[in-house]
Amino acid sequence: MENNKSAFFRRLRLYLIGVGMGCILVYFLLMRGKSFDFWMPGNRVMENIQKSELTYSINAECMMQCMNFSRQEIRKVIDSTGTVNFDESNTKASCPIYIIEDKERFDLKLTLSVCDSVANLLFVEKIGEKQSCDCN
Repeated sequence: MENNKSAFFRRLRLYLIGVGMGCILVYFLLMRGKSFDFWMPGNRVMENIQKSELTYSINAECMMQCMNFSRQEIRKVIDSTGTVNFDESNTKASCPIYIIEDKERFDLKLTLSVCDSVANLLFVEKIGEKQSCDCN
């Protein structure tokens, strides 16, 4: 009986040493120094929006003119500096509505509706400022 216990613990110890060595090997060969942010939901949504055709609503065009923002600046927010605010977004709709915020460069808040391969910009607002444009 004692011999069976010692043989079991010996095999268990060898197994755990092998698993540990395998984990260390995988980390150093495959994972060290790499970023896996693309797995995060916000990054997947942003990638989907970036690949979509971007259209502008009449209200968004008016707001962009009023605040002196070009289509290139809006595209830059979507392509590089914007982040998805899931707390304010409506992801359960048939065409999800996402709020993209850029607090780094322009202090903008974009509201986009994404259906299939088309992202429609609905609203453009400055974060923390009351709207002075009459674009209703």
